[in-house]
Amino acid sequence: MTALVLALGLTSCQSELAELTPSGGERITLSATQEDAAATRTYLNNDKQVVWSDGDALSVFDTQNKNRPFEIIEGIGKTQGKFEGTVSASCVTNYYAVYPYGAGYAISDGTVTGVVLPSSQTAVAGGFDKAAAIMTCHTTTGNLPFKQLCAFVQITTESAAKKIVFKTNGTESLAGTLSVAIADDGTGTGTVASNGTGTVTLVPAGNEESIAAGTYLIAVLPGTLTQGFTMECVGTDGYGLTRSYNGSTSVLSRAAVINMGTASVANGWTATIDGY
Repeated sequence: MTALVLALGLTSCQSELAELTPSGGERITLSATQEDAAATRTYLNNDKQVVWSDGDALSVFDTQNKNRPFEIIEGIGKTQGKFEGTVSASCVTNYYAVYPYGAGYAISDGTVTGVVLPSSQTAVAGGFDKAAAIMTCHTTTGNLPFKQLCAFVQITTESAAKKIVFKTNGTESLAGTLSVAIADDGTGTGTVASNGTGTVTLVPAGNEESIAAGTYLIAVLPGTLTQGFTMECVGTDGYGLTRSYNGSTSVLSRAAVINMGTASVANGWTATIDGY
């Protein structure tokens, strides 16, 4: 899965777009462009392109290591958008950044703390919960090429589900509050700092009572599952489907997708009722 690519349209020190803030910082606009994705995409338009969505925001860490929120102001539903926020100086191009924005994020020596990979994720048809779509970046050139932090598990269902569960058969953590080390090339490596769990659950969106039949993605922490994993689709009537890979090593790679295919008995899934 190809990550977002943000090109910072940093204004010059004399630009009319920059305005001083009461804190002495400077208001700038960042131009954000998403490159084409491969076989699997997150937020799609009718042309199968990855696009920005309403409410998108970034955490940009400036040279003072302050967590600066940058909010989308233009480009919703398009592959290119603009984000606006405040930095200490608009002529500096050395930044670390994390998507999505988190008010509790802090950075020290390129490591961001307080990043939450949720264990309960909202089901998004054809994509995944954007709160779980964690991406990282480092730049010294004025461009921000974001890279995915997570691995992804894809599942297609033929009927409505109450929930969809992905869990490790061992003791590894798949989600929790992370400490994320961002390398010079922008790649982030997450380590669970607290609230680690080996189970991630997709739940219905908003006030919906069920997850409609369709294709969904679950974001999980990359790593090696030494005892395999189990996936379960729990139907709204108590009936469900389970598929388990036991006793085998499974590697979850950053930005890669494990496609579990369509959940059905014909595809090797086991029928269950009330979890049995």
